[in-house]
Amino acid sequence: MRNLLFALLSLSLVVGCEKEGVAPSGTPVVPSEAPGSADERAIERLEEAVEKEDFEATLAIVTEFKESTNVAVRLRCVESIGWFGGKSAKVLESFLADPDKDIRSEAQDQWDSAVNDIEDDHEKGVLVESAMTLVRDRDVMDTVATQLNDLPPSLAIDIIVHVIGGSNGVARVAAKKAYEFVTGDDWKGATAAQKWLEENQEEEDK
Repeated sequence: MRNLLFALLSLSLVVGCEKEGVAPSGTPVVPSEAPGSADERAIERLEEAVEKEDFEATLAIVTEFKESTNVAVRLRCVESIGWFGGKSAKVLESFLADPDKDIRSEAQDQWDSAVNDIEDDHEKGVLVESAMTLVRDRDVMDTVATQLNDLPPSLAIDIIVHVIGGSNGVARVAAKKAYEFVTGDDWKGATAAQKWLEENQEEEDK
């Protein structure tokens, strides 16, 4: 009788532990679906979308998982959307400020390549100015600001003036350096920049 009662008590403990998600030994009970399976599926979906060259499907997945807590998933988002060239530049912008340095670095390369694919100067300028207002990483900012060098001086200086007048200290420093590269002069304020443009506009129009 004592053995029977002990057996029943042991069985009761086992059932109770399993209901709480803990095995009798104190180790967690493995759930039917592993915690990482959703992330793994996201990566698989990205691979499938890229293989099909389906930008819209890739964009939808990236939008869904761009704030994932899994670094590997966010990194794959960057790599996948970057495959589509110029039209991925705006999507890549948010990853330029990702909390993970490796993701920022990958996004930096992908964004730079995407912007280089864009032929329209004004479209490129909008992307550059938008990215400069967002980025806080100095290394990433150097890459973004370098794109100003490829724009017509009037457009580049217009962006530089806007950025220097903004609140992003990292961007202001980079914009002043870009101004020196474009004009050959030190930054002396928006009025001096406008004067330089007026004096050099005829040369740009040729």
